[in-house]
Amino acid sequence: MGALAAFFLAILVHQPPATADTLSRADLQREAAYFALHLVDWGQTLDIADRPDDAYELNPFLPDHPTRAQVNRYFLVSGILHAAVTVALPADWRPAWQYVTIGVQLSTVANNHRIGLRLAF
Repeated sequence: MGALAAFFLAILVHQPPATADTLSRADLQREAAYFALHLVDWGQTLDIADRPDDAYELNPFLPDHPTRAQVNRYFLVSGILHAAVTVALPADWRPAWQYVTIGVQLSTVANNHRIGLRLAF
């Protein structure tokens, strides 16, 4: 799991070649907030994978009872896609994208916590 954390950190600190739409400091801070929540959601979803008899997944991109491999694959790919979309968006669209996805992640993590899911890395 340490290699995955290093990979996400590399994505966050990588700056694309200088253009008019280079990621700003605020963009990077929002992306870091998103990834912090993404990692918590990942750990909570692994808890669902470990407890197929008491918990089920609501994410439509995962089965009701995902395996750890399915969870890991989903969160790795979705994290890369989030970073790619963030970089690809024009600078004036990035904050809206990031705030909406941060809000979705925050809601998901809070609900998972409320129902008793723990981090299962």
